[in-house]
Amino acid sequence: MICGYCFILLLNTKTNTMEYTVNDIQHDTDGVVVDLPNELKITVPSNLHYGEDIEEYVSNEISNITGYCHRGFTTIPEIKY
Repeated sequence: MICGYCFILLLNTKTNTMEYTVNDIQHDTDGVVVDLPNELKITVPSNLHYGEDIEEYVSNEISNITGYCHRGFTTIPEIKY
């Protein structure tokens, strides 16, 4: 039996993409009270290989999805540099 997380990793290995669970997002709302997600799933395209590029892509996607900037986040799996 394979767990769901391992299945996603296996599936993404075959398609050359990587899915990250992004959590602990520190949204920057300039003090405006907004109901924003604390966790997102973001799939990174296969043409991104370096940690800096992956981090930038994930960072931009957080802003694209939520409509707000942020001051930081963590990922599972951790982005390797």
